[in-house]
Amino acid sequence: MKRYPHDKIRERAYAEYSKIGKVMCPSLNNEMVCFNSIGFKHLIRKAEKRTFREQRFRFSLLPFAPMIIFDADVIVNYRFSNNKHGKITQFWGINKTYRNIVLRVIIRQIGCGQKHFYSIMKCSTKNPS
Repeated sequence: MKRYPHDKIRERAYAEYSKIGKVMCPSLNNEMVCFNSIGFKHLIRKAEKRTFREQRFRFSLLPFAPMIIFDADVIVNYRFSNNKHGKITQFWGINKTYRNIVLRVIIRQIGCGQKHFYSIMKCSTKNPS
């Protein structure tokens, strides 16, 4: 089977991601947020597979995710929905600014399950004052 350069990048990103484990989130009453395969898979695909450029960009943001979860003091976004199995799925968005760039981590919980990392993205660029 032929291997492509992006396979190696994805494998390296997953190896680093796997080392994170769990991070305490003060803005969610000091609950632990786990970094499991669900979050990593979401970085690769949403409804369909993300472009490799987008995957690589999200992989580059991963080192910030534990810091954002641990340092952020305010939840900026919350929503919930019912999934197809009748369980409530909750989502929390936590922002942190680094060098005038706002990054957002999404945390998800299905039913009474464990809260887990779901995504990381760039929200916007802040104008320097």
